[in-house]
Amino acid sequence: MKHCILTLFLGLSLGICTWAQTPKDKPLRIELETAKDADDYHFAIAGKAGVYIFYESENIGKDSSIWIFIHYDTNLQRIATFQLPVRSRYAYSYVCENQSHIFILLQETSVSKSSGVPSAVIRVNVSDNSVETCELGILPNLTVRDMKMIDSNHLLLLLSDEKYDEILYINLADKQLFKPDLPEKSISIVNFMTIDTLQKQVLLGMITMQDKQAYLGLYITDYHGKIIDIQFFPAVKDFFYNNAQLTIVDSAIYLIIGTYSTSETKFSSNIHSGVYSLRYRDGRFEQPHFFNYADLKTEDATGRKSTPPSPAPSGANMYTLPSPLFTDSTRILFLTELYYPEYTTTSTYNTYDPYSYGRTPAYTNSFSGYRYVNAYITAFDTAGRLNWNYYFPFQNLITYRLMQRLSVVFFGEETLLYYPFNTYITATLLHNSTTIEPIATTALETIFARDIVEYSRDAHITHWYGNNFLCSGYQYIRNSTKGIKPKRYVFYLNKLAYK
Repeated sequence: MKHCILTLFLGLSLGICTWAQTPKDKPLRIELETAKDADDYHFAIAGKAGVYIFYESENIGKDSSIWIFIHYDTNLQRIATFQLPVRSRYAYSYVCENQSHIFILLQETSVSKSSGVPSAVIRVNVSDNSVETCELGILPNLTVRDMKMIDSNHLLLLLSDEKYDEILYINLADKQLFKPDLPEKSISIVNFMTIDTLQKQVLLGMITMQDKQAYLGLYITDYHGKIIDIQFFPAVKDFFYNNAQLTIVDSAIYLIIGTYSTSETKFSSNIHSGVYSLRYRDGRFEQPHFFNYADLKTEDATGRKSTPPSPAPSGANMYTLPSPLFTDSTRILFLTELYYPEYTTTSTYNTYDPYSYGRTPAYTNSFSGYRYVNAYITAFDTAGRLNWNYYFPFQNLITYRLMQRLSVVFFGEETLLYYPFNTYITATLLHNSTTIEPIATTALETIFARDIVEYSRDAHITHWYGNNFLCSGYQYIRNSTKGIKPKRYVFYLNKLAYK
């Protein structure tokens, strides 16, 4: 595989505030060229220690292949390149990282669903770029939904299929796997996995099933999956918890936020009546607070207050994507994104009918993608009180890939809402629910002036540090300028600073 690396000084404007370069810390673009529609490259962010790009390079013999790691500093200047031989049948599965370590889960390909999956973890020590492989043995052949770092020797892995979720505790030092020591209830859905490093505990929000009844509860375990405590969410007549997210607000004080349904809507998994907050303190739950969507006074990105109607076509079922919690010392934001599946009706004339001018139309519906409509932003304090809320409309966002789109970063008392889509970044800046910078969209620049992006995929924008962000994805680019390669398919990283 041929690799080409290019670097770009880059500036983007967005309203009065800008995604831009600064004299001391210039945003850059890196391009790594690869075969069209390939998915070769992956990356991990290590805070101010920089960013790592890694990929499988070439086979060495029948049983091993070389993985390449490139370490860049915060100006996207290359610091080091190193490599590691691993088993040739391994492929990338998942990554988690912090400022000191990077953990990359590899799993063997081409295994039957009935058998387990040989797996390994690559551990990178950011301080000295030392790298090692930890063989895990056989893992269940399920989809990896999440992986979290407990400490430098312990990981938490969430696996899933269409029916249930499974949690594994991984001890890399002893190469041991543990399952949580649950009572006689089967896990249906895992809503959150949070590490309480002060208490040295794992906090799990899980829906379990018993006698065809669902129970949403907080499960507290040690780092090996041993149950310390179980607290089920308090029952409230005519209110039903749909999902949950948790944040740690103080020593052994947790705040849980999610969506709920009322008794009138409990039989429809697509309908969410509103948002609730629930605090856990001194080993028990306090009473929950419920906030109905219909009662929220919303303000959209134009500054106009209203209760926006659903813009979905008649008969379309609205679905909701709940977000993780975005927190700082005083604010906790919870987002719910509304979308619906969109279909296109086409007609063809393929049937002869002598009484209808010779032909009658045949209609077919084809799936066009998921259309995102809006997001409700609800802001809570650490006691679970609703401080303000906001309505964010998505702009013509339709995609085949269903995932959380909107993200949040706090700049002092201000809040930046943003999301990428194809080659664009859309954002708005708030002070509480007041719009400071109206919603605006800007194109992500490439290297050459006459570059035309034919299509883009897997676009992401990640908060890096301070007011700096990292954009990533794949682009197929054409350019008609003499002396420049006319077509290239690249993995890119762009560093941007919001000012």
